[in-house]
Amino acid sequence: LWARFSRRWERSYDWLRDRYGILLGIALKHRIIVVVIALIAFFGSLALVPLGLVTTEYMPTTDQGMFTINVEMPAGTTLALTDKTISRVESVLAKTPEVDTFFTSVGVAGDRTEAQSRFGRIEVQLVKKAQRARTTKVIMEDVQKQTAGIPDTVIRIAEPSNGGSN
Repeated sequence: LWARFSRRWERSYDWLRDRYGILLGIALKHRIIVVVIALIAFFGSLALVPLGLVTTEYMPTTDQGMFTINVEMPAGTTLALTDKTISRVESVLAKTPEVDTFFTSVGVAGDRTEAQSRFGRIEVQLVKKAQRARTTKVIMEDVQKQTAGIPDTVIRIAEPSNGGSN
């Protein structure tokens, strides 16, 4: 059995070596054509992304079962008004059946290190993936739609960049 495999391997290798030698000879005789073909292939592959034929992502998205809601109010907004606005977001979460728990911070840091009364943050934990029909992404989109009508408020919903599994 081993001898038969070895003979087949050698014949295949010899066939490949012979063909490679022929192709290499042709390529060396027509260097400009080979370079042009390589450049066309390279730039053609780069064009696949802007044309939408190939998508890009650094890491594939996973359903982590958690997301964060960042709430930003206009400058000068009082802590009480921010709290009232975040309560509206919390009521949407409370009515969402896939939400297990959420933790809210009002007056949390924005782009600066000091706390500001116009910012709020809600960490949302969903029930286990097996216990829900919708993905985290679909739930996030639904919450975004339901909270879009809150006036004078910028709401950003995002999944954490790492960690978490559900």
